[in-house]
Amino acid sequence: MNMGFIEQVKAIINKLPKERVTLLFSATIPEAVKSLAQKYMKDPIDIAIKASGLTTDKIEHLLYNFPEQGKLSLLKDITIVENPDSCIIFCRTKEKADTLCDELTDSGYSADKIHGGMEQDDRLAVMHDFKKGEFRYLIATDVAARGIDIENITQSLIMISH
Repeated sequence: MNMGFIEQVKAIINKLPKERVTLLFSATIPEAVKSLAQKYMKDPIDIAIKASGLTTDKIEHLLYNFPEQGKLSLLKDITIVENPDSCIIFCRTKEKADTLCDELTDSGYSADKIHGGMEQDDRLAVMHDFKKGEFRYLIATDVAARGIDIENITQSLIMISH
């Protein structure tokens, strides 16, 4: 349930029978979704399952903060030195993700992008291809940081725009 689809979710709920069992599963539940659940569910119960182990301990996270000028050149230098098998590069905006993806692919990098400005089917296709190893660098906004599960990621880089 994405709050961007709240009107569609409400319309669906209003078409459901009043007597029903409703279950909501999520790794994380934002406050707005909790409020929606309280409004449309009868005495909802939260059940939290403790994680059996962290998977992020297998990923090396690197944060580089430098001025916009020369950022692409520095990013290329980092990818040459670090040489990750697969890597997610996070950007602050979808415009920056689009631009960076274009710049990297124009430079011969095996890259694609994912952000909230894309259709859901397109995002799913990109994630499917990334998981299959069809390309090496995934350029993403925080939409990709929410609940993704990709095996064999060796590094993530965060680009901070000033």
